[in-house]
Amino acid sequence: MEFIDYDDIETVKAGVQEAGMIMGGDYLFKFYLVIFTKDDRAVRLDSDLFFNGQHFLMTLRILHEKAPK
Repeated sequence: MEFIDYDDIETVKAGVQEAGMIMGGDYLFKFYLVIFTKDDRAVRLDSDLFFNGQHFLMTLRILHEKAPK
């Protein structure tokens, strides 16, 4: 698991990627978030594959305080 301090986040990019077509004309999709940091790191979070009519929830929690060591 990788931790990123709130103050180190530069931008967050969200997108949808088509993963292919399956029988019946439905498409598979993948949702992703990319977190870019001020020190030029990038962390990508991917969802599971889902069909056209399916719904999903992806939660990104950004902690304002550092976790205790």
